[in-house]
Amino acid sequence: MSTAKTEHSVYEHIQTFLEPLHLPITASYLFGYALSKVLQGKHDPKLCLAAYTTQLKLDEKLSQKIEPLVEPIIELIYLQLLETSIELENMLPNSEMPLSARIYSLVEFLQAFLLGIEQETLGDFVDEPEALEEMLNDFSVLTQMDMDEEDSEESEANYVEIIEYVRIGILLMAEHALFFIEQRQAKANQVHH
Repeated sequence: MSTAKTEHSVYEHIQTFLEPLHLPITASYLFGYALSKVLQGKHDPKLCLAAYTTQLKLDEKLSQKIEPLVEPIIELIYLQLLETSIELENMLPNSEMPLSARIYSLVEFLQAFLLGIEQETLGDFVDEPEALEEMLNDFSVLTQMDMDEEDSEESEANYVEIIEYVRIGILLMAEHALFFIEQRQAKANQVHH
């Protein structure tokens, strides 16, 4: 029996865990919201869980059910952003899903991400807020995508381009996020000593 994980196993594992709970969220939503919080340096799993609980109006029982997911999600995102990389393939459904389902998940991911980003305090957590405002506005526009897109080569190519744009936007944000600038500097200082 192989123990190798597929590149989408993280998303699939979390989505499989969530489905029987009948929550108003998906794995994509959890990832989008957690990503926004980690970018802002708010990567404490308990704080993120509290934010999910408040945002989604979860009762204590449901909050406890998603608690085991929060720390691994945050850890995955944190470690990737620390290395200035992000693998959206782990946060969204794979290409075996119909394109409309993948678009729906991407829209949910972006909505949760934008919900978690405190745009009015953008200057508090990035060094060049003006450079990122346009990207966040573009993300907002992307949340209005047509989710009934037919599976075609052209539609698939457009989706791949959008995913890459989102990935680059997130990396740009991580590059300018004060928390990650400090983390990278601390890591560089450790290497030199």
